[in-house]
Amino acid sequence: MNEVKQTPTLDSDEINISQILQSLWAGKWLIILVAFIAAIISIAHVLTAVPIYTGNALLQIEAKSSGLTGLSGLTAGLTGGGGSETSTELELLKARKVIIPTIKKYNLEIKAKPILFPYIGAYFYPRFNPDNGFAAPLAADIFPSSKNYAWGGEQISVSQFDVPKHFNNRQFHIVALGSNKYRLELNGNAMFEGQIGQQFHDENTNIDILVDKLKARIGTHFSLSRIDSIYAINDVLGRLTVAENGKTSGIVNISFIGPDKQEIKNIINHILLTYQEQNIEYNNIEAGKNIDFIANQLPDAEAKIRKAENLLYEYRLTNETVDLTIKTQQLLDQLLDIEENLGRLKLDEPELSRKFKRQHPLYIEFLERQKNLEAQKRKIEQRTSKIPTEQFNVYRLTRDVELNETIYIQLLNRHEGLKIIQAGTSGSIRVIDTTIVQPRAIKPDKKFIVAISTLAGIMLAMLYLIIRSMFVATLKDMKPLEEAGFKIFGTIAKSPNQLKLIKQKPRDRELRILAAIKPDDLAVEALRGLRTNLSHTVQTADNNIIMIASADAKVGKSFIAQNIAALLAQSGSKTLLIDADLRAGKLHDSIGINNSNGLTDYLTDKVEFENICHQSKIDNLDFISHGGKTSNPSELLMNKIFTSLCQKHKTNYDYIIIDTPSILAFTDAAIIGNVAATSLMVVGKDISQMSQIDLASQRLELAGVKITGYIFNAA
Repeated sequence: MNEVKQTPTLDSDEINISQILQSLWAGKWLIILVAFIAAIISIAHVLTAVPIYTGNALLQIEAKSSGLTGLSGLTAGLTGGGGSETSTELELLKARKVIIPTIKKYNLEIKAKPILFPYIGAYFYPRFNPDNGFAAPLAADIFPSSKNYAWGGEQISVSQFDVPKHFNNRQFHIVALGSNKYRLELNGNAMFEGQIGQQFHDENTNIDILVDKLKARIGTHFSLSRIDSIYAINDVLGRLTVAENGKTSGIVNISFIGPDKQEIKNIINHILLTYQEQNIEYNNIEAGKNIDFIANQLPDAEAKIRKAENLLYEYRLTNETVDLTIKTQQLLDQLLDIEENLGRLKLDEPELSRKFKRQHPLYIEFLERQKNLEAQKRKIEQRTSKIPTEQFNVYRLTRDVELNETIYIQLLNRHEGLKIIQAGTSGSIRVIDTTIVQPRAIKPDKKFIVAISTLAGIMLAMLYLIIRSMFVATLKDMKPLEEAGFKIFGTIAKSPNQLKLIKQKPRDRELRILAAIKPDDLAVEALRGLRTNLSHTVQTADNNIIMIASADAKVGKSFIAQNIAALLAQSGSKTLLIDADLRAGKLHDSIGINNSNGLTDYLTDKVEFENICHQSKIDNLDFISHGGKTSNPSELLMNKIFTSLCQKHKTNYDYIIIDTPSILAFTDAAIIGNVAATSLMVVGKDISQMSQIDLASQRLELAGVKITGYIFNAA
C-alpha cells in the first residue's frame, strides 16, 4: 500500500458558492425535516399559549389655569403650547400614587388561578364553555393524577390573602373539597380548611383568607400566592402604556394588556378615575393657596385706595381745582399702565417662586421683564419732574388713586377666578373615548410565529449544512488525494441519468445498470477509462479477483462495481460479479435478479454453486447475490468455503469482481482483500473525508491488504 504521509486540509480562506449550494441540495431533506418540526412546535405553542388582549382609552390634557396673568404669554412661549405640561402628566399617570390604589382595589397582589395539565391543558381549558359545567379529565383511567388539574369551567376568586412576609411570593395550593369547603396546602402539606364566602384566620400561620368563589370538581387544585407590592407595581407598569398622540397635541392614549378582558377594562377605568380625583384635588389645593394669599392682600389694597383718595381730596380743597394738561395726562396714563403691569408681576411672583427656582428660564425672563418695566417707570418719572409743582402734585395724587384702584380690581378679579377654579370638579383631564377592549387577541400572532419559526428552522438547518460543508473536510476533488501520494485509478463524472435510476423503484427482472442503459453517458466514458487501467493492472497481478471497497457508505461503491463488471463483460471478458455485502447488499435490484439464493446460502451449505450463480441480461456477466440474512457475516467470509469458491472459479472467469461493505463499519473488506490481488477504494465527492480515507487505508494495511488504487466518484 502507498504510505499516507499527511492528511491535507482545505483552504478555509476560499468559499466556493457552488459547493455550498451542492451541500444545501444534498441536505434538502434535513432542511425539510427541521422546518416541519419547527412548524409543528410553533403550532403547538400558539394553540396552547394564553391569548393576550388590549384595551385603551383616549384623554385630553388641558392646559392648567395657573393664574399667572402677567406671565400668560411668557409661559406659552416657554412650553411651546403645552408640550412640557403633557409630558409631566404622562409621567404622573404612571406614578405609584395612581397605580397603588388600583392594585388594592382589584387585589392585584393576589394571584389565584386553576392549575392546568402541562402543555395540553392550556389548549383544552379556554375552549370549554363554563355554562356546561366542568370538563372531564383527559385519560383519567391511565393518568389518575389528571383529576387534580383543571380542564375547563373551573373558577376561583380570592379577595383577601394576608400572609406573614416570609410567605410572600410562595405558591400555595387550594384544593376543592366539596360542600363549599377548601383546603390550603403548601409544598403538598395541608395547612387548614376553610369555608367559601367566609373570612378565615389561622392562628398557627397568622394567615387571613377570604375565598369568594370556588367552582370546581372535588380534588381540583388551584395555585394561590401573594406577591410583594413592588412586583405588583412593576407588573402593572409593564403592561401599561401611556403615550401622546402626536407632538404637543395634548391627546393621550392609555392602553393596558392582559389575558382577562374585564380586568383590562377595570384597571384602565380605575387608573383614570384615580388620576382625575388627584388632579382635581391638586388644582383645588393650588387655588386655595392663592386665594389665601390674595385675601390677605385685599384689606391692605382697599386701605391704600381710601388713603390716596383722601389725600387727593384734601389737596384739591387746599389749592382749589387744578386741571392737568394733555401732556401731563398722557404721562400719567403711561405710568399707570406700567404700574399696572408691575402690580400683576408682583402678584405672580409668590406663586412663581413656589414652582420654580431663580435659575429657571421662566423665572429669569420674569425678572428681566420686571427690570424693563422699572426702567421705563424711572424714565417717565424723570420727565414728570419738569411739570409745575401744583400740576405735579395733582398728577402724583391722581396716579396713586387710579393705581391703587387698578390693583384692588385685579385682586378682586383674581380672587373670584380662583374661587371658580376651586369649586370646579373636572380638573385638567377630559376623557374623550371611554375604555374599550379589542375583541381579538394581539398575542400570540399565530401566523407570524408559525411563519418565523418555520423560517428559523430552515435557516438553522441551512446554517448547519453550510458550517458542516466549510469545517467538515469532505473531498471536493481528487487533488488532496494526489498531494497525499495516493494513486488515482480513475475519476467518474457526475451523471444525471444515474440520479434518475436511483430514484426509480426497482422492478423484478429489470436491468438498471447505467453502462447497459445509457452507454454514451459521460460517467460511462470515464468508467471505460477505468476498465482499461484495471485490465492492465490485473494482467500483472497474482489473480484476477478484484475487490471494490470504500471507507464509508453512500459513496457509490456498488455503482462502480456493477458498471465495471458490465463494461468488462461487454468487452468480451467473462466476468463474475459477487455481492459480498451480506448485511445490506442491493446489487440484485440493479441486475434484476431475485435474492432468494445467494452467497450466504452457499456458505452455509444450503445450496450448490449452480443455484446461486445467475446469468444476467448482459452477455458474459454472471452474478451472485448476497442471499439470505445471517447473524455472523464476518465468520462466514472467514470460512474456507468462501476462499475455495474464489480460487476454484477464478480460472472459469476472466474477472471476478467482489462488492464489499464499508471498511470503517465492518471487517469484511479486510477478509476479502486477502483473497483478491487487486483492491480498489472508492472515494465519494462531498461525502468522503480525508481522515476517513487515511484510517480505512491503515486498517487494510494492518490486515495485510494492499490498496491498488483509488477511484474518485462524483456520479
